[in-house]
Amino acid sequence: MVNGKTQSRLLTREQAAAVKKQIEAGHQFRQDAEEYWRACEVWADQELAGQADPTAGAVKKGGSQPPSKRRSSKRSGG
Repeated sequence: MVNGKTQSRLLTREQAAAVKKQIEAGHQFRQDAEEYWRACEVWADQELAGQADPTAGAVKKGGSQPPSKRRSSKRSGG
């Protein structure tokens, strides 16, 4: 790739064989990554389905709790 554009070029037989292997390896990698992603989705679905209470561990929207207001203790005036 030169300046963001692909360029054609002539290859020797040895280079063409190497490029073919690279392309095949790339296809295999993509297939393996897809299979891994599917396995992760199945695992996540099973983990969520295994929860007895669907709200257990759920995150509530709305941010953090406001700071508690301090209350002064009543003192006897003596």
